[in-house]
Amino acid sequence: MFKNKKNFATCVNRISLIVDTVVSLAVLGYMRKLYPDCYNTLSIAKKCSQSIPLFVQHPFIDKIHVNEFLENPKQEEYNFLKSHDIWASPTINHKISDWQNYYSIYEENFEMLGIDSKKLPKENLDVNLVKWFDIKQRENKTVALFPFAGYAKDNKRSCSINWWIEFIKRLIKEDYIVIHLGHFDEPSFYYLSSEIARSNKYFNFTSEEFFNQIKTALSCSVSLNSDSGTGLIMGAYSFPQVTLLTNWNLGHNRNFLSLQPNNKNNISIFREDSCDNIEYDQVVEAIKLLV
Repeated sequence: MFKNKKNFATCVNRISLIVDTVVSLAVLGYMRKLYPDCYNTLSIAKKCSQSIPLFVQHPFIDKIHVNEFLENPKQEEYNFLKSHDIWASPTINHKISDWQNYYSIYEENFEMLGIDSKKLPKENLDVNLVKWFDIKQRENKTVALFPFAGYAKDNKRSCSINWWIEFIKRLIKEDYIVIHLGHFDEPSFYYLSSEIARSNKYFNFTSEEFFNQIKTALSCSVSLNSDSGTGLIMGAYSFPQVTLLTNWNLGHNRNFLSLQPNNKNNISIFREDSCDNIEYDQVVEAIKLLV
């Protein structure tokens, strides 16, 4: 039972990734509906602290706490969690390995906390971020491109470099401007294709700070994402986006859109076995529908 005061409710759910922090906003919203007077703490791993500006002025968040579970876990961190009325272990794991066959990424967040997601109203799965900052809109037909997932180290989740080179050339021929965003280790297509370099329509912003990249993406006409945290972030802003998906996870043989953003302005394109099986023309047509 809650005490008769404004209480704490914390959601700490696989805090090692920005994507998990963003998806956990649905749980904070659920707690606020259950207990309107609760005081919500969002705990963020130190390695993901660059994401903090995303959560400023969020109606479900009363306090942001930066923890060191991954870098240097101490008893003080556990004591902090236990000082709340409701809390979850930061090391919580999936109950089943093939969860993507049964749940969306938003539903799975509840399932990991022992909450039956199938009994929740659909609106409880909504995740929204607040655009508290000003955005200067770029010219029309500008694509914010987040081409790679997993910091460009997980080839299974994204299209190959060669696929992207050919697709970017296709966009340029359609008179689109391409803004390349993502991890600083990602290859720059400027140096991989002389045709792209000569076009003056490709710009690489991967060296920019994370939050500045998100603001840059929001200034574009549409966002093009793979299965990545940035895709879910753009979805949480209800931004027009195209998401490219494949069944990269071992044993994923149904419920193929489980990793797509919960965004009414999103068009997902899925192909089995590899994102390279996605047709260029289908992606271009999806972008045209959104711009």
